[in-house]
Amino acid sequence: MSFLSNLRSRAASTMLSWLPTHLVQVENALRAGTPSGGSASEGIVPEVIAQRAVSLQEWQNAVNLARNPFVQNRRDLYRVYDNIMLDLQLTTLLDKRVEKLQADKFKIMGPDGTEQPELAALLQTMWFRNFIRHVIESIAYGHSLLELADQAPTPKTIKVNGRSLQYYPLLSVPLVSRPHVRPEKGQWVRNVFDQEGPSFRDPAVRNYYLEAGEPTDLGLLYKITPVALAKRYAMGSWSEFNDKLAIPFRWVTMKSPDAKREQKLAQILQNMGSAGWGIFHPNEEIKLLESAKSDPHKCFLELLVYCDKQMSKAISGETLTTDEGAGSKSQGVVHQEVAELKHEADRTFLEYIVNEQLLPRLVWIGYPLAGCKYVRDDSMEMSPQDQIKIDQVLLQFYNLDPQYIADKYDIKLDYIKGKTPEEVKEVLEKAVKKPQPVA
Repeated sequence: MSFLSNLRSRAASTMLSWLPTHLVQVENALRAGTPSGGSASEGIVPEVIAQRAVSLQEWQNAVNLARNPFVQNRRDLYRVYDNIMLDLQLTTLLDKRVEKLQADKFKIMGPDGTEQPELAALLQTMWFRNFIRHVIESIAYGHSLLELADQAPTPKTIKVNGRSLQYYPLLSVPLVSRPHVRPEKGQWVRNVFDQEGPSFRDPAVRNYYLEAGEPTDLGLLYKITPVALAKRYAMGSWSEFNDKLAIPFRWVTMKSPDAKREQKLAQILQNMGSAGWGIFHPNEEIKLLESAKSDPHKCFLELLVYCDKQMSKAISGETLTTDEGAGSKSQGVVHQEVAELKHEADRTFLEYIVNEQLLPRLVWIGYPLAGCKYVRDDSMEMSPQDQIKIDQVLLQFYNLDPQYIADKYDIKLDYIKGKTPEEVKEVLEKAVKKPQPVA
């Protein structure tokens, strides 16, 4: 390096060191612009997909196409997934995992380890709620690609520790159409049958994309599909059984062949409803062979219940908290513990994704989150009655700050100042005392 180049480099480094970090990050985001060649959400050609029945053979063929190292096309597999997700039981089970995580509280810790409520507000948005859904649904669908290119054209300003910081907020974090992604190659394609396309792992654009799930993962739905299809076949067979045998069959026996009369009777029977019917000539008859059991519907119902329980095991790890059924208290406790274990695993998975992938990318596009960490908020919210019991115990050994009492129970400070512990205890009891019912 020449003397002039060295001098220029040192001067630039010195000038940059004078600038606040967040301004450098915002400028970096502005100069970077959008992904070269256009974003995936803009470049993909949408495909028209018609709803139709899916067979087990189609699922097997789709899996083979997805796993074939010379094809690696998941288009047909995702069509099968979207079809079975019409099942209400399956949708409810997955939504339960997603919504429980969306309802969890979280905190943003600053570089010094202190909580930063102002920075946490940056993630208290609709796009982050949708981000959580996409991340957890990657467990069901397999590898999922998210795009972080949709930013507002004008910056926002927030105050953190007395400093005014600017950033360009994200408006949405869309899911890149799964059939157009080739996770094994790290590419997205414009048309669903293309074999090659732009790379989303290229260093020039990788900060605009976030991957959830392993590239070769086909998701839980890969294992659930046979059960979901068996349930659909059972429902179809049950409907066919009801159509043919549950509704009484009607027939007319004619005394002698008469084509005109036969057509008239056919018209009458056709207009009487959807039950089966027939017109017979003398010495002709039809026999409907029914099951010898008095409750043939149970074979269909039991299969449906079995399929629902298998899907519950796959998604929730248990059945008692999701399906109807009798069980002892000890069984209920064990099943609840399993459900909580699944939720804990989801929280840990989301925490890794946010800290290792999302926050670094947000910093790169200008968010003032450098050195920050996303952590779960496990603080408990107690009822006033429970808090009173704790404070009553504390009053026996300590003098509680009147300001604490005023803030905790929404009581005017003038009502508390100068009172003895016994008087404070009386105020606390009145604060939560329930009105007595009128006799």
